[in-house]
Amino acid sequence: MTLWPRPVALCLGLVALAGCSSLGLPFLGPKAPAGEQALRLVERSDAALAAGRSAEALELLQEARDLEGLTTDESNRVELALERAADTRIRELSAAGSDAEDLEELFDLNLPRQLAITAGVRTAKLYLDEGEESDAFQMIQKVDTRYPPAGTHHERALAGDVLFEAGMGLSRSHFSFLGLFQDRDDAKAILEYLVQNYPQEARCDQAYKRLAKLYENDRLWQEALERHQDLVTYHLDSPLAAESEWKIPHLRLEAVRRPEYDRRELIRAQGELDAWLAAHAGHKLEERALADRRECARRLALSDLSVAHFYSEVDKWDGALVHAERALAYARQSGDGETIARAERALARVPQGTAEAALARLRGQGAEQPARESGEAAP
Repeated sequence: MTLWPRPVALCLGLVALAGCSSLGLPFLGPKAPAGEQALRLVERSDAALAAGRSAEALELLQEARDLEGLTTDESNRVELALERAADTRIRELSAAGSDAEDLEELFDLNLPRQLAITAGVRTAKLYLDEGEESDAFQMIQKVDTRYPPAGTHHERALAGDVLFEAGMGLSRSHFSFLGLFQDRDDAKAILEYLVQNYPQEARCDQAYKRLAKLYENDRLWQEALERHQDLVTYHLDSPLAAESEWKIPHLRLEAVRRPEYDRRELIRAQGELDAWLAAHAGHKLEERALADRRECARRLALSDLSVAHFYSEVDKWDGALVHAERALAYARQSGDGETIARAERALARVPQGTAEAALARLRGQGAEQPARESGEAAP
C-alpha cells in the first residue's frame, strides 16, 4: 500500500472536489433526517404557493410525502400542506379554458375524499366544455366508482348537470361510425346513468322524455313507454307529466300489430285514454288523445270481427252474434265507416232465428249487450 504524505493527500482531495464541481456534481454531505427534509420541503412549498406557483408547490409536497421514516406528526404536517396546495391548484385549473388532463392528474394523487371528488367532477366539467361528452361521462363514472355510492357526494349537483348536458348534447348528434357506433347510443347510456344515479337532478324529467324519444326513434316501444311511466311516477308535478300520461297508451297502440292477439293491451290503452281525457279536458293534446281513443275502438272492433268470423265458419252462431254485436258497438265509437260496414255485414251473416234465440238466452241469464269479457270495459 502506498502511503501518501499528508500534504499530498490533502492536495489530491482538493483536486477531487474541484473535479466534482467542474462536472456539476453536488458535494454530498451527511444526509439530513427525513423530518428535517420534509420541513424544508414544506417551507419551500409554502413559498412557492405564496408566489403563485401551485404546480411547483405540489411537486415539492409529493417529494415530501414520499420520504421514508416520517413520524405521524411530520406526515400530518405534509398532508395538510398538500391539501392547501391541491385546493389552490384545483381552483386554478377549474377555470374555463384549462386543460382537463392536468386537473385529472390531481384526482389520481390520492388526495382526501372531498378534494379528490372536487378535482374529478370539475375535470368532467372541463371535458364537457371541450366538447368531449363521452370523456366527461367516463370521468363521472370514475369518481362514482372510487367513492361510492354514486351520486351522494358534495359535488352531485355539478355532476348531475354535467351528465345532463353531455347526454342531451350527444342525443342531438347524427354522428355514427360505419353505421354501428352512434353518438345517440352514448346519449342513451349517459341519460340512463343520470336518472338512475342522480335522480334528484332538477332536469331528470327532461332526461326521461328525451330517453323515451330516443327509444321511440329506434322503434323500441316498450322501453319508450317505460321511460314515460318513470317520468309520471317520479315527476308527477312536472309540466311534462301530462304529455307522458298520454304517450303511455299512445305507445301501446304503436306496439300492437295484431289486435286479435293483443286485445288485453288494447283494453288497457282504452282505459288509460279514458282516464286521461277525464283528467285533462281542454289540454292541447286532447284531439290527439281522442284520435287514439277512436283508433283503439277501431282495433277492438277488428279483434271482435276476427273472432266472429271464426265462429261463423264453424257454425257457432251464439259466439258469432256476441262478437259481431260488440264489433259494431266499437266500430261506431271509432267512427270509421269501413269498419262499421264490416261489423254490420258480420252481424247480418248470423241467421235471424238463431240470433233471436241466442239473444233470448242471454237476456234470461242477465247478460248485457254486447257481452263483455272478464275485466273488460263496456264499449
